[in-house]
Amino acid sequence: MASRKQNKKYLLRFMKWKKLIQNKYIIASLAFMVWITFINDIDLPFIIQSSSELDELKSQLSYYEEENRKTAEDLEEITTNNNTLEKFARENYFMKRGNEDVFLIRELKTIP
Repeated sequence: MASRKQNKKYLLRFMKWKKLIQNKYIIASLAFMVWITFINDIDLPFIIQSSSELDELKSQLSYYEEENRKTAEDLEEITTNNNTLEKFARENYFMKRGNEDVFLIRELKTIP
């Protein structure tokens, strides 16, 4: 007797699922979700990839903004202070005064 009640219960559940699966709106909604998620040009993997690229570009942007700020400070220092300008010219362009000699000392790179 108990198994007959269980069978009836399972049959009722099956009938509910069968009705749900045969509903045209459910089928259309599922097809739409599959289309948007996997088949469309802008699908879920594309969105995830684009999001990670956006995060990477934001981190690069913050790095370059910081570098830009440092460069602007250096430029301000060079244009206002003659000693800094002279140091910059000597280090980067190997400039010298007329009565000076410049010796370049380079370190040899050792192969480990």
